[in-house]
Amino acid sequence: MIDPSSLVKVEEGLQSRKIFFDPEVYELELERIFGRCWLFLGHESQIPAPGDFMSAYMGEDPVLVVRQSDGGIKALLNTCSHRGNRACYADSGNAKGFTCNYHGWTYGPDGALIFVPLEKECYGDRLDKPALGLKQVPHVDSYKGLIFGNFDPEAPSLRHYLGEIAWYLDVILDATPAGTEFLGPPMKNRIKCNWKLPPENFAGDGYHVGWTHAGALKARASTSIVGIAPGNTEIDLSQGLQVTMNMGHGFGWGTDGKSGFSLYDDPRPAFEYLEKTRPRVIDRLGEWRGGKFYGSNLNANIFPNFSFLGCGINTFRVWLPKGPDELEVWIWVLVEKDMPQHLKDTIRTESPRLFGMAGIFEPDDAENFEAATHLSRGFQTRQRYVRTDMGIGTEARHPELPGIVSPGIIGETPQRGFYRFWHALMSAENWSELAAG
Repeated sequence: MIDPSSLVKVEEGLQSRKIFFDPEVYELELERIFGRCWLFLGHESQIPAPGDFMSAYMGEDPVLVVRQSDGGIKALLNTCSHRGNRACYADSGNAKGFTCNYHGWTYGPDGALIFVPLEKECYGDRLDKPALGLKQVPHVDSYKGLIFGNFDPEAPSLRHYLGEIAWYLDVILDATPAGTEFLGPPMKNRIKCNWKLPPENFAGDGYHVGWTHAGALKARASTSIVGIAPGNTEIDLSQGLQVTMNMGHGFGWGTDGKSGFSLYDDPRPAFEYLEKTRPRVIDRLGEWRGGKFYGSNLNANIFPNFSFLGCGINTFRVWLPKGPDELEVWIWVLVEKDMPQHLKDTIRTESPRLFGMAGIFEPDDAENFEAATHLSRGFQTRQRYVRTDMGIGTEARHPELPGIVSPGIIGETPQRGFYRFWHALMSAENWSELAAG
């Protein structure tokens, strides 16, 4: 039996390497992390009309996310109640119902079982069709276009779960009244690593940028980000900040004003748009979010596995576990709806070139994630903890910003928050116990 207290030393910022490969740890995660947390499913722009649907995953469970006739959204387990085949193999589309291609059982957009071939001949009056619909995910809700689902009937509301991260999310989601949209379907890629390593990296690892991505930065004629580069020991720790929050969410900001747009072949149209839009964003969101965060380097992770890089990179992604040592990442490009079309087209092209499956930055990270996963298996290696203790003692409440804030883009405050909440979820039997603790 797993003892979560032995896996994470919360106050010291230490994690056992066992959490990155052990099957028993992973099975408990499927129950207590992915079975309890709000999980990202997609964007409302992907299913605008009744009958529109898209496929998603919640942990390892496949789901169909379907727009209903009344405009609401349901998420249904994508597995036929008869013999367990997929009820729908399409990634997305518009349908009046879903027919399993194994034996023809047919379900409505709400998941109700509406037709069974040869029902009378094969079952007589014994088939309880109302009880055999596709299982509904108990909670489905959205926040400014982002759709989430939760399997746990006792879970807190989505707005409560997001908590303080919503204030930071609005820099991306609510900068302009028209909101946001995803451009096209997701890119998908498999990485042979534990699912936790990429999210905690996106939550706040500014330390790796100048070293891991040195070659990529050089290729894009940019030798550093916020002064982070090999050999530079003069980094100003007042540059940027990191934030951790109650539910393990993390956020980071670089203050040099150089957004990911600076990595474009021609960033001028993007910078012109930012400067034209900024006064309205300041009016809408205030000086911190409109005058400082908007247009700068932003990174974040919504616990457990939904990450983004904003302002030029524009990559939103979910890290889907496929066992203790493999994941599948789904990557979308997000833009403001009222951006000029030429700028949307540019972002659609540039974002995958930077952080797509074959982007110049993506393979750098994947190589590190895979090594950190598989090297942890060694008997001698796994006797040692990995560390996220950088910056301990620098965190504090900020007079103007939500969450626990640590100065500088270098530090590991968001990673510690990630594993603190991971430890709490893995240790608690239910949400009531978690809240009491």
